[in-house]
Amino acid sequence: MRAILVACLLCLSLAAFAGQPGTFDAGLAANKAGNHSVALADFKLAAEQGDARAQFLLGGMYYQGQGRLQSYAKAAKWFRLAAQQGDPASQLILGTMYERGQGIAQNYSVAVKWYRLAAQQGNANGQNNLGYMYRIGQGVPQSYVEAYKWTDLALAASKLSPSVQSLASTNMRRLDAMMTSAQITQAQQEASAWWAAHHKGGN
Repeated sequence: MRAILVACLLCLSLAAFAGQPGTFDAGLAANKAGNHSVALADFKLAAEQGDARAQFLLGGMYYQGQGRLQSYAKAAKWFRLAAQQGDPASQLILGTMYERGQGIAQNYSVAVKWYRLAAQQGNANGQNNLGYMYRIGQGVPQSYVEAYKWTDLALAASKLSPSVQSLASTNMRRLDAMMTSAQITQAQQEASAWWAAHHKGGN
């Protein structure tokens, strides 16, 4: 399921970035035309110049094997560079790669680190994944309150894909069955406080 989510995220990002100038724009045009080798070369040039958008999409091409042979190691390299610049989508996917051990040594603690960075920027996928890790105690001490908080925030996102909605809803149902009413109240209060702090003025 998460592999499908990663692929969907990469496809949506290609559309969202359309119209950007320079070599990056040339890469988008080439990719749209199905000329993945040219797109990869254009994205790589922009990525080497520090363009986080190009780094993300270049990572996606290596992840999916577009333009040349698939390489999770190279994908992780470019996702990491974009993630270090604060790109939440790259942080999310890099966390997923650490969780699975794709192209890099499996490390649940590092996966949680990247999920948390994405989650703190309001990335609903990152929030849901972080909630899941807290629920099962993987890479972080188990905490149903933290799990509920982050899952609740994911479900509150205005642009939540049906697949993530389903995963988060399932996670929440399991938490509801495990937690006391006091724990749920605490988690809801913490989620509300986080939301209020990060959406001042209704934004």
